[in-house]
Amino acid sequence: MARLPALVDALATLDGRPRGAVDHIARALREAGLIQTTKRGRGAAEMTALDAAALVLGLYGLPDASPEAIAQAHALAGLKRGKPTRMGLPTGEHDPLPAELRPLASAPTLLDAVAAVIELGPILRSDRSRQDGFDGVVLLHRPQLAGAVSVRWKGVGGPAGQGQGLSVAFRSRGPGVSPYAVSTEVRTPVFITLHRALFPKTGPG
Repeated sequence: MARLPALVDALATLDGRPRGAVDHIARALREAGLIQTTKRGRGAAEMTALDAAALVLGLYGLPDASPEAIAQAHALAGLKRGKPTRMGLPTGEHDPLPAELRPLASAPTLLDAVAAVIELGPILRSDRSRQDGFDGVVLLHRPQLAGAVSVRWKGVGGPAGQGQGLSVAFRSRGPGVSPYAVSTEVRTPVFITLHRALFPKTGPG
């Protein structure tokens, strides 16, 4: 298992922002209680998929690391699950949900759902043209906080564009959500990278 600096290093190589900027957001999330808070150095806590998911939400779902933005992090992480939607099934055909996706279908909050996609690391596709494996996408919206997590499989991205998918929306159960001003898409390479950082010996080949 990895410690927080390893997750920061992994995302900084992929994100394009300076490492210091990613580290600033990570520290703000830790101070807000979304990432484990322990002593530093050898005694630092090993990160979990939930910690990595919080880092994803903070890095891509918030405008910056200001106190006002970080105050929204708990609300974003705690957005409640709506009814999962299956995509791409012919009418009348019953195809059981792959067992690997059951944690995503039952995830109670957006934080749990993003963690479930990170856990899929070994079977996510690094190359979208491949016909095997899963392709994961997380959509994050603000200033009216909402999110959606989708995973597709069985040929998606191939010449025929055929395949199946599962999509789960997450939003506040309060008043209706107004049109979104900003939408951010987080794709499979982020989740593969975090899984490899968390579980160096079990990442996808």
